[in-house]
Amino acid sequence: MRGEPISHHRGTGVDAAKPLTRRPAAGGPRVSRALGILLVAVCALLLGGWQTAIAGAKVYCVAPATGCSDGVQSSLQAALTQVKVDGAAGTIVLGSATYTAPAGGFKYSGTVPVEVDGVSSSTTTLTLPVVNNTYVLSASSSGAVTVRSLRVLFPSASTGDTGLKLLGPATITNVLVDGSPAAAPSEGIILTDGGSVSGTVVTLPAATGAALDLSGAAAATVQDSTLAGEVGLFAKGPGTVEVHRCVLTGTSVGVESGEALLAFGGTVSADDSLLRASGTNADAATALNLLATPTTVTMNATQLTMVGNPSDNLVSVQANSAGTVATLHFTDSIIAQPSNSSIFAEQSGGGSASVTTDYSDYYHFGVNTAIVHSGTHDIPYVAPGFVNPAGDFRLLASSPLLNFDPTPLGATPVGATESATDLDGRMRITGTGRDLGAYQHQPPIVNVPTVNVVTPPSAANLLPTLTPMLVTPDVTGASESHATWRSSGKLAGIARRRRTPVGTTFSFGLNESASVRFAFTQRVSGRRVGKSCVAQTKHNRRRSSCNRTVTTATISFAGHAGVNRITFQGRASRTQKLRPGRYVLVITATNAAGERSVPRSLIFTIIKS
Repeated sequence: MRGEPISHHRGTGVDAAKPLTRRPAAGGPRVSRALGILLVAVCALLLGGWQTAIAGAKVYCVAPATGCSDGVQSSLQAALTQVKVDGAAGTIVLGSATYTAPAGGFKYSGTVPVEVDGVSSSTTTLTLPVVNNTYVLSASSSGAVTVRSLRVLFPSASTGDTGLKLLGPATITNVLVDGSPAAAPSEGIILTDGGSVSGTVVTLPAATGAALDLSGAAAATVQDSTLAGEVGLFAKGPGTVEVHRCVLTGTSVGVESGEALLAFGGTVSADDSLLRASGTNADAATALNLLATPTTVTMNATQLTMVGNPSDNLVSVQANSAGTVATLHFTDSIIAQPSNSSIFAEQSGGGSASVTTDYSDYYHFGVNTAIVHSGTHDIPYVAPGFVNPAGDFRLLASSPLLNFDPTPLGATPVGATESATDLDGRMRITGTGRDLGAYQHQPPIVNVPTVNVVTPPSAANLLPTLTPMLVTPDVTGASESHATWRSSGKLAGIARRRRTPVGTTFSFGLNESASVRFAFTQRVSGRRVGKSCVAQTKHNRRRSSCNRTVTTATISFAGHAGVNRITFQGRASRTQKLRPGRYVLVITATNAAGERSVPRSLIFTIIKS
């Protein structure tokens, strides 16, 4: 019965999942790319000479990492303990190695910010010995916790384990959570006090539990990530959750239900994302499930593609007890469900449910029209015209859903911001309007040579006015000659020969001439005021700590089509020089028409001369 799709463990959190037969999540991770193919070479994490990303923090290495300002700790657990004992923010740098936790997992219980940095998700691994119902890394801290550039691996005999459980404000970047096919973990990542997740892939081997479990009143943002489990993303509320450019997969196994996105409470917004339901229990595989528990759940969405089993409701909205309210509003979306009611909506026991839609393609037959209110621009259902309905949900050039909505970017109320790019990281509007779903069809770029035509004055009015095609500038192949270097006093300049390790050379390609902007950013400590992280003042110094990104310097110059090489020795202008520390360089290009490229980033460290 679709009115009862939720198994008993949903309300009890993370510890009630059972080991199940593995069902690989179809579709796999989606790789963001710009108008051309991009290879970003970021080498900063591969070299020594580390400086902290948290201003004023101590930096500890754990072998084989070297070059940290505060020495080497014997293990990751020893480093976590040392940060707690110090009582000051700390960064822990890991090397290319596998770090096996003690029987109880890696634990941090300090009250100051801590950051755990690996080299990459392919070379730095955190794992457990053969124990069950354990967290690989847990933090019960009121201070901000950052984990990035590493892999969390469930061992083959893992049962009921969880990858990361972070109870303080958290930042998770470029992390892979997966395990042996024989493993049966409980959850992938649990965040209870908000934060951000980006560039992260979670694939639970047995499709048990939630890939990402979010709870608490603090806001959370999830972007450019792939999450696959019994539940892809579980938003328990009561806080706000924003989802941008994600692939979420929910897999049902046996009698257990599966949801790509499951929300019990709070406010969820989502855009430019693929929600996929799959599994052996076809009656309980749902792409999107809003179940008001215990009070109110609200979701606003645009540019979603929802796919799954052809015999099931792909969207479910329920409020079945007194005082509960479930509200869903979506636009520019596809529910690829041709043979059954696409949306199951139910209210009973004093609850209230509401669904409003517009500019969307879904099957209307059997929908509860007392709850579901279709917009004037909706389509009753047409075949979307996917490139491959079995796995590639981009739209063909012949799709009837291209340029369907003329609404400009920013006019759709989705969260605090709306993504300017689709799930592939490409321009959202390429023709006369928005395409429906997570992907915007990208027409081929045709380079037309310039032709000078001399026309007699009498015939001038017979020729049409030709408007050149606008091509968005594209920054490609961003790299740097040295990721760790000493500063000097020289200004930036075009490289003409190979440079010494004093300074570095930033290289990147442009598809056309454009104005290029280098923004040098750092992560610094601050204080949390409301939902924001702001600079510390005498009035907020007693509030909880957090990390924020600030721009310390910028450089702008004219770039040319082709490869550009810029030498840099730390001086942004004649009066401004970067201090030793760790930086993220953000490169953007703007052409003569005012169109801006997708930002590209490089990480580097300046050490003392």
